[in-house]
Amino acid sequence: SEYKVIPITPEWLEDFGFVKEGRSYAMGVHQRLFSGLMKLKFNGKLQMWVFSVGKYSDITRVEFVHQLQNLYFALTWEELTYGGNKWK
Repeated sequence: SEYKVIPITPEWLEDFGFVKEGRSYAMGVHQRLFSGLMKLKFNGKLQMWVFSVGKYSDITRVEFVHQLQNLYFALTWEELTYGGNKWK
């Protein structure tokens, strides 16, 4: 079967547990391997989301859901689950 990339949307972020804060979406993560605040803000010029973590702003750009899932896994060693309401 063929895989299709899924663009990140505000709805996806909310289903992952991110909360809208002004023009950004944020999620506090407190786990054994990582504790901090993850933030995504949409950059209209680039038409991409900009990812920040803790005190590090705009560290990378993400456009697709799988990129965000990979970032989350790299930081926490856990899967970012959809619709699980784990963090809400």
